[in-house]
Amino acid sequence: MYANASEFGAYGRVLRGIGPENQELFHRTGNAGWRVAEVPVFDREILSMSLHDNTPEAFFPVEGRTALAVANKDDFSDCRLFLLDQPMMIRAGVWHGLMAVTEESRILVVEDAEVHLEKKPFGKGEEG
Repeated sequence: MYANASEFGAYGRVLRGIGPENQELFHRTGNAGWRVAEVPVFDREILSMSLHDNTPEAFFPVEGRTALAVANKDDFSDCRLFLLDQPMMIRAGVWHGLMAVTEESRILVVEDAEVHLEKKPFGKGEEG
């Protein structure tokens, strides 16, 4: 599904426009700075979900098409899949995973340089 502000709002923000709400997206809490990385996405299904409890994370499409899975619940019962067709930022504490919709895609990721990471398997072979 294409992301719109109201449907994606439960997980974060669609970063559109240059209004005051997009002037300062991240607030530094320490001295570590920010991590900016261009990430290739090859997997054609969501294999795992990650959570960072200490930082929001922004995703910017670069090449190809990528889907972003998001969930607020740790059992993923509220999981939604959005096409990353525009810049989006998830809040700290949102489970997320990526998959390529095209053969390969690339995205730009921006997050705190000191990331707390929790990861869980998702999809085929998941117990539960």
